[in-house]
Amino acid sequence: MQIVPGNEAAGFKLDLPTLEQILQTTTNPWLYLNAPISNPTGALYSAQEVQAIVELAWHYKAVVVLDTIFSGLEFDLSHTKIDLSWVQDRRKQSTGNLILLGGISKEFSAAGIRFGYLYSPRATIIEQIAEFISCRLPQTTMYAMRRFFECVASGDEEIKRHEKSQRQLLQQRAKQLAAVLPDCGWTPIIPQGGLFLVAKPGVFLGKTLSYEQEGIKQETVIDGRENSASAFREVFIRIWVEQESIIERSGSDSAPKSAGDKETIG
Repeated sequence: MQIVPGNEAAGFKLDLPTLEQILQTTTNPWLYLNAPISNPTGALYSAQEVQAIVELAWHYKAVVVLDTIFSGLEFDLSHTKIDLSWVQDRRKQSTGNLILLGGISKEFSAAGIRFGYLYSPRATIIEQIAEFISCRLPQTTMYAMRRFFECVASGDEEIKRHEKSQRQLLQQRAKQLAAVLPDCGWTPIIPQGGLFLVAKPGVFLGKTLSYEQEGIKQETVIDGRENSASAFREVFIRIWVEQESIIERSGSDSAPKSAGDKETIG
């Protein structure tokens, strides 16, 4: 498995030149793409970007897994739908391996209902995946989900109001965090949708973290490249303690030290 590197300025979205370099040197490639809303940065792929990436992957005979689980949570309503009719055109031509994933737990804030779906224009892919499904949902759940998606497809007003409320809540939360975090020494990536906001603890970069692991004192420089899971947890916990309350910190007169200040945390 290869993780395709991204660019911070672009919200770490996948770019075609980088993807092509990897595809050229990979045998029997599979591409997993979280789009149009990318998790966890909240970056937004346009319909044209999604098609260009998928078409490039297909050019190299890749199977594409398109995970749309956060679709519908775009803050800009003009981007809540993307045209996938070209997928059907490929189906008629019997070319292009695509697996489309989706669900309701994110878009409709229904975390208690772990229901997702999978679609592919290739019947052989569906048959192969079905062989690995070891359990079946109760008929009552399947019936409820069918009725639910019928309401979504018909433009049910209550569901649309809920979606609008969900997007407004998430957008307001993202705006508040994006305004507060820089005052606390963090550099956020402004999301265009989704549930999350990613931020870099810039004020702490270059500082030395002292912590204890299995009774042994350890030190590591916070440079964003911690390889130890334990060290990463220590970094996160101690940074959180240092910035005990983001909201309270935003109203404080004191400012965090600059990234250039040498300091040992621990």
